[in-house]
Amino acid sequence: MKRFKISLLAVAVLAGSLFQASVFADDNTPKILNTVIEDQGISLTVESFNETLVGRKENRKSLMSQKSLHKLDLKLGDFTLKDESVSFNANVGETAISLSGPLHASYKIQNDMNSIVGDLTDATGNFKVLLFEIFNDTQNDNLLINHDLNGKPHLKLYLLDSNNNILIFEMDVPETLNTLEAKSFAEVEDNKKEMFWFSGLAEPLSVKEIPTSETSIAEVSGNTNTSISPTALNEFSTWTNPTTYYTSFYVGSDYTQCYSLPYLSYKHVNVSSSDSTWIAQFKIAEHTKVGNYTYYGNNVFEYKNVKIAFGSGDYSTMIRTFQQGRVYDTTSGLKKTGDNISANLIKKTISKVPYGSTINDVIGYINTATSVVGDVRLGSTGVNLSGSPVSAAGEKLTSKYKLEECTDHSGQTDNGHYFTYHVVLNYEGNGSSKSTTGNLQLKFDVWNAETYTTTPISKDFSLSYTAKP
Repeated sequence: MKRFKISLLAVAVLAGSLFQASVFADDNTPKILNTVIEDQGISLTVESFNETLVGRKENRKSLMSQKSLHKLDLKLGDFTLKDESVSFNANVGETAISLSGPLHASYKIQNDMNSIVGDLTDATGNFKVLLFEIFNDTQNDNLLINHDLNGKPHLKLYLLDSNNNILIFEMDVPETLNTLEAKSFAEVEDNKKEMFWFSGLAEPLSVKEIPTSETSIAEVSGNTNTSISPTALNEFSTWTNPTTYYTSFYVGSDYTQCYSLPYLSYKHVNVSSSDSTWIAQFKIAEHTKVGNYTYYGNNVFEYKNVKIAFGSGDYSTMIRTFQQGRVYDTTSGLKKTGDNISANLIKKTISKVPYGSTINDVIGYINTATSVVGDVRLGSTGVNLSGSPVSAAGEKLTSKYKLEECTDHSGQTDNGHYFTYHVVLNYEGNGSSKSTTGNLQLKFDVWNAETYTTTPISKDFSLSYTAKP
């Protein structure tokens, strides 16, 4: 097979001093870099991209065999940096482009790589920016066409034109950008865009569900201290989804594997005349492996419309609830302790506290409960359930919230995404004790951002306990 090499034209630095990280001055003065970069790249149809650069290497075709392959000249100039953002103009062949957007630390910083990426848009509307990366490092990196740059600092610009052709440019980092440090830039909460820049273009190598009997929370999360506990009164129990979700890609030299396993940690206690709290926490074990590197929070799997609700049995009433967590609001970013979120507030009132209820009655309380949208605060602030006896209460996060990042990772706990719901119960009866059964209901949707498919999951848990004065 004949190797295809891209020849790089000279990088001309016309004027200006070396760019330093302090270029983003506090006085908001734009810094104009008098630099012109000329290079050459290629254009491929999506079909040719998949045939030559995607999938197992032994099954790929030669780039030179593709009739859709075209070499393209690139000219970049008019670089302006301000407020940790970049803008510049370019010509791709004969077509103009005007790019601008914020810069931030790449997900690769998790593994100590000095990589900065830009969330850029084209003001001309001629192109969609798939990836803009300044890789100021000497570690090996995934390069699609110019492998001579491996182990050297380089710049990537991948575009999609109006005819759905993929344009690939890989070049030396210009001298005016070669002192940028990723640690000087903020990371973003939702940075899957850069890891999965090929989403919707590259065909997945594999999409499947692995029986969870073949995996574990510890394996998928990397948290070796995690163990599955049996269902027991007064102790936390763990339920894992029957399958671990998996999707893999092979793009360039990067073999990317996504694992994600949702699970629930919950606890219930006997109900007495003092506050008796039941707790359920929705968690995620996940990681994405790119080659030999492992990353958390950059997965194609997301969890939405999470619902947690409790139903109580005999001689029991719910008096108060509160919620905790770290969830991602797709309209405004991460929500954590002290922040308000919107949720469907679920509540079932009855005329009197039941005696002789069955588990089906309790499930019915949950399923026939009323629901209103309201704001609640993450933390210890509670919601009082006033009025008639309450036999079911819960919350369902509204559709703008998603959970994706591993709940416990990198040697820490609760540093990813999770949602915890608490309900406080009291005994209300005739003075006698009663063995009874409550219920915990969990519902959520699994969203695969690569295949654009949704899988609804629903699970009920019976909670045996004693209501006593």
